[in-house]
This record gives sequence, C-alpha cells and structure tokens, in this order.
Amino acid sequence: MKTRGLLILLIIILAGLYAYLGMNYVGRQSEQQALAFQTAEITRAVKGMPDPPDGLEEQLSSARVRLVAEQNILPSEVSSSAVISAVLELADDWGVSAVPVETRPWATEKVGDYTYRVLRLSVTASGGYPQVVNFVDRLENGKLETLIVKKVSVTRIQSDGGNPSQGLPVSAILDLAVYARSPEQEQKEGKGSSTK
Repeated sequence: MKTRGLLILLIIILAGLYAYLGMNYVGRQSEQQALAFQTAEITRAVKGMPDPPDGLEEQLSSARVRLVAEQNILPSEVSSSAVISAVLELADDWGVSAVPVETRPWATEKVGDYTYRVLRLSVTASGGYPQVVNFVDRLENGKLETLIVKKVSVTRIQSDGGNPSQGLPVSAILDLAVYARSPEQEQKEGKGSSTK
C-alpha cells in the first residue's frame, strides 16, 4: 500500500511536470511565431530598400580626404600681434583708417563636434564707402584664411570736404574672429602646441 501511494504521488508529480512543460512549450512556440513574423517583415523592408548608388564608397573616401585638407588649413598657432598687424596693413593698403583695435584673449569655442581656439577683435574702419567695402572683402578673402567678419555696423560720417572721388565717407565697426586649432586637435595629431 505504501508503494502504491508513492507510485500515485509520483504519477501526479510527473503529470504536473508534464503539464507545466507542455504549457511552457506552447507559450514559447507562440513567441517564436511572433519573432518569425517580425523577421519576415524586416526582411521584406530591407529587400524593398533601394541599392546604394554606384561609387558611394569612393565619394565617401573623397569627402574624408577633403575634410582632412580643410581641417589642415587651420593654423596651429597664430600670434595676436600678427593678426593685428595684418589687419592694419590691409587697411593701409586700401586707404582706410583702422583704429582703435580692441582684442579679447584667446578663447575656445565648440563648433559642431570640433573645438577651436578663437581670437576675437573689434576694428573701427573709416574711409570712403568703396574703400571700406574692399577692405572688409579682403579681410575675409585675404592673407588670414581663418578670419571671419562676424558683424558689420556702418554709419555715414560728416564730410570735412575731403576727396569726393573716394566716395561717401563712412565708419564701420567690425567684429572679427580668427580661428586656430585647439590644443586637443594638436594632441590628436601628435604635435605640440603653444599659445601666443
């Protein structure tokens, strides 16, 4: 009788275990069906995507080369006095009076994913309108490749009867920025850097 009771208990335990495993199997099978459906949907979506255009890898490689070349335009070191001298020399070349020059200390600025050193300065340029316009144009497109005119404010000034061939006398307040590589960029490239 005792063995019979144990046998019945064992049969009940095995039946319970079998029922549990059977329900677990059925649950897993429905999960597998859902995953198979999702996989089929993703496969259809991928097959429906257009092929990449021919030469895409070459275009990407070319773009990377151009990016490195453009980044190398940035000087690693720029002297504040050299920037001021270049601005004053250019003003003299165009017959423009450029005073006073106000500079702020070098600072760092984040543009996109990159950090740059920036020298900001303000210049008041006075002269005939055509000369001042040419001076501003040459600032951005001249010797200092990374100089940007951030802001220009032009006002007409009273003429003292000077040379009318120079055009309308104006005064322009220019906010300028000169960009250079940051010390972090220098370290990434394996070069030393010092700030003047």
